[in-house]
Amino acid sequence: MNYTPNFTDPRIIKALTKALDWCSTYLNHNRQQWLSTREIQRQLGSQSRPLGRWLKNRLLICTNPYYNSLAGVCKSYKLNPDGYTNICAIINYIPKIKVNIKQQQELDTGEFLYVEKSNREYHPLQNLPKRIKQPLLNARGYRHEYDIQCCAQTLILQHARQLGFAKATPLLDLYINDRTDVRSNISKRTGLDIATVKKILTAILNGGTISAWHENMIFSYVDYNRLMIDILREDVYIQGYQREVRDMWKFIRSYQSLERGERFNAKMKSGIYRQLEESVRVVIKRHLRRTHNRAFIEHDGWSCQSAVDIDQLKLEVKQQTGFVIELDWTIHEYVDAY
Repeated sequence: MNYTPNFTDPRIIKALTKALDWCSTYLNHNRQQWLSTREIQRQLGSQSRPLGRWLKNRLLICTNPYYNSLAGVCKSYKLNPDGYTNICAIINYIPKIKVNIKQQQELDTGEFLYVEKSNREYHPLQNLPKRIKQPLLNARGYRHEYDIQCCAQTLILQHARQLGFAKATPLLDLYINDRTDVRSNISKRTGLDIATVKKILTAILNGGTISAWHENMIFSYVDYNRLMIDILREDVYIQGYQREVRDMWKFIRSYQSLERGERFNAKMKSGIYRQLEESVRVVIKRHLRRTHNRAFIEHDGWSCQSAVDIDQLKLEVKQQTGFVIELDWTIHEYVDAY
C-alpha cells in the first residue's frame, strides 16, 4: 500500500504508541493466537483507514486464515517482529507495559500471588490499562468478567442499615439502583464526562468536599475550573446526595472508637469500606475455589474462566455477610475476523 504515516504528527505518535503498548504486552512472535476484527480495530484503528491498515500489515502475521463466526473461531495471528522493531526504532519507543515471565506463568496457572497493600490485596497486573489487560486475560481464558454494581455505595449503606441507620436515603438509593441514568443526567447538566462524574460522586462518598481549594481532589477533577465548582455546588441532586452521605457517615462514626476530638477522616472511611469489600471478596474467592474456577480478582470485580452461578453466589454472600449485592456480567467473546 502506498501510505507512510507522518511520524512528526503527535496524533500519529499517540496511535503508534498505543499499538506498540498492546503488542509488547499481548502478542508474541513465537505463539499464534486468535484475534477478532473488533479487537484489531480497537487496538490498531479502523481497517477502513490508511493508518489502521498500515499498522495491521506491519505488526501482524496471519498464521491461520480460517474463521467461523457461528463457532466463535477467529483468524490466528502472531507478532511480526521486523515490523514491530522497525516502528519502535522510528519513534524511539520504549515499552512501558510489559508482562514478565512470572506473571505469564500466573496467568497460565491461575495461581496469582497477591500482596497486601493499603489493607487490600494487590497484584501488578491490576495497573495495566483495561485495553491491554482485558485482551491479555481473554487470551488465557479469563473471559467472564464480573463487577459488583455500585459496590462502595451498596456496602457502606447496607453496613449503616445493619448498625441501625434508619433515615431515608432516596438519592443514594437512586444511584445504587440506576447509576447510569444518574451519571448521565449530571453529565448533561454540567457538561462533564461520565467518568469525571463517577469520580466526583465516589470522592463525595469517601468524604470529599466540593471546593475551589487548590489541593482539593474534586477541584483537580474539573481541571481547577472555579465556575464548574459553583455549578456542582448548586446541583440539586449532588446537594441531596452529599446530605445523605454525611448523615450515613455521621451514624457510622458513632460506632467507631475515636479519641475525644479525633476527626473521622477520609482515610478511616476508606478503611471501613475496604474491610467491608474484603468480607465480600473472601466469600467470592471461596466460591471460585470450590467450583474450580480460575480467576483474576481485583477490588470489587474479577475475571474467570467459567460462568458463575450468580444466584448461588449472591445467596452465599448474603448468608455469610448479610450484604445483598448485584453483579454486572460481561462475556468477552471473539467475533469473526476477516
